[in-house]
Amino acid sequence: MAPVALSEAAVKHVATYSYGKHTRQKVDAYWNNPKAGTTQPGLVIIHGGAWNGGKRTDWTTTAQWYASRGFAVFAIDHRYDSRSP
Repeated sequence: MAPVALSEAAVKHVATYSYGKHTRQKVDAYWNNPKAGTTQPGLVIIHGGAWNGGKRTDWTTTAQWYASRGFAVFAIDHRYDSRSP
């Protein structure tokens, strides 16, 4: 069964935010403008890499695909295990 697209709009907004002081504590956000009185489902993408590799930008194409179908998408980076206090 094919997924139901909530919209087929181009991604309207892309932004990067910091959620901590470490250089890898960043999140990329992708979303469209929902219709008045509606909400968007959210999706968080956490890259793989066994806590010592990978990056949020590896998932840009996937994040944009979901955002173009009506999801608010957040792809995050995180500190690697060797760099955590």
